Amino acid sequence: MKYLMFFVIAILLISPVLFAQDIDPDAPVDEVQDTAKKPQQSPYFTFIMFGVIILSFYFLIIRPQKKQQKKVDEMQNALKINDVVVTNAGMIGKVVNIKKDKNTVVVRVDDTTNTKIEFQRQAIAGVMNEEKNEEKS
Repeated sequence: MKYLMFFVIAILLISPVLFAQDIDPDAPVDEVQDTAKKPQQSPYFTFIMFGVIILSFYFLIIRPQKKQQKKVDEMQNALKINDVVVTNAGMIGKVVNIKKDKNTVVVRVDDTTNTKIEFQRQAIAGVMNEEKNEEKS
């Protein structure tokens, strides 16, 4: 992924150099006029390059971000009571109540004092149930 991004950036930086017409200031007038008579680069090439840039940004940045956001949304919607979760702030606790109408989750962060905190569902960064099961076995 990083190499593809590097490749696209390198092409964008080098393309003006590759497709530019060099005119030597010390060249005779006849040679300069000859280069002016040569066919110019197609204006469609610019549109094609913009299309390549837009497609590369879509496939390198936007699409992976949408996939990751979809996975996070699925995880947050699949929360259930007794799941051990970690929040974006780093708090770890057990889900004790889910309020669908408010889109919030009540998390018990301390068993000894029975401290409960209400978080918005989007504040849940991950579910740690699988990790807890692996540590026990």
